[in-house]
Amino acid sequence: MDATGTSPISAGAQLRPAAYLSRIGVTDVAADPANLVVAIATAQHRRIPFENLGIHLGTPVEVDPRVIVDRLVDGRRGGICYELNGLLLLALRALGIDAHVVGARVESAAGLGPPLGHMAVLAQVGAEQWL
Repeated sequence: MDATGTSPISAGAQLRPAAYLSRIGVTDVAADPANLVVAIATAQHRRIPFENLGIHLGTPVEVDPRVIVDRLVDGRRGGICYELNGLLLLALRALGIDAHVVGARVESAAGLGPPLGHMAVLAQVGAEQWL
């Protein structure tokens, strides 16, 4: 959040829901909201790959919503968690789902990664929460 309380992921977002849904192969968004969250998250995970080549090449990760949409939807590329989950956040919000960013850290055989080294999305549908 910035000083105004606005999440940088939602500020100025230019997601076109039809283009996003086409990118992830979802044609029916008439499902109840809980099923829609699962369908969108599953489809995005299957169609937009994790891609960290830019990090290894020293390319900065851009989290501006316009850059994320341009890269992952229009450019048909993959991304890291900040990009992938940023896109998921934009999509869920565009479809009327209450969704928020949560900071996280990755646990692996090597131990815990850095604090806030990962980003996830928490979606609220009625009394249910989906991570």
